Amino acid sequence: MPAAPAVKKTDPSHPWRVRHVPAAEEQARDERLRQVYADAKPEVQAEVLARLLHRATKGDGVRIGTTRLTLKALREAQGVSLTDLAAQAGMQKSSLSRLENEDRNPTVKTLERIAAALGKRLVVRIEDLPEPGEAPPEPAGD
Repeated sequence: MPAAPAVKKTDPSHPWRVRHVPAAEEQARDERLRQVYADAKPEVQAEVLARLLHRATKGDGVRIGTTRLTLKALREAQGVSLTDLAAQAGMQKSSLSRLENEDRNPTVKTLERIAAALGKRLVVRIEDLPEPGEAPPEPAGD
């Protein structure tokens, strides 16, 4: 009997890979928010990042669609460079940069390492899905 093909850890079908596949409405909403953020004035971007930081550290958390902005905001708020955080998290600077600036799907293990390097811990919560046609709930805690 032939051996099963090896599965790389980077393969999305790998059993240790956590993949969030949001509904089309949620994807569209996250994309609109990213575009609004990208087009906003620096003072508006600063306010958005401040709210994300509050939600991530003192509020009720952030949605997975805002993870990359939240990580970048945490790093910048602590004055940590990409190079230093990557070294502390045991990853390459280019990988961390892509994670912060592109629509990536990091593993929970990677997020845990980054959080620990920032002096934080990662908490994952599972909630009920919204009913069809219902907007996904926003995290509380502003």
